[in-house]
Amino acid sequence: MRKRPDCSDAGQANADDADEAISVLAELAEAGGPDIH
Repeated sequence: MRKRPDCSDAGQANADDADEAISVLAELAEAGGPDIH
């Protein structure tokens, strides 16, 4: 994951969770799920 040195640990964890969710949605979209833009 990308490091954001200006973020607190909690902020970094939340950003990582968001990045992970985006990755999962992208994989679902590639698998023929609904279009996500």
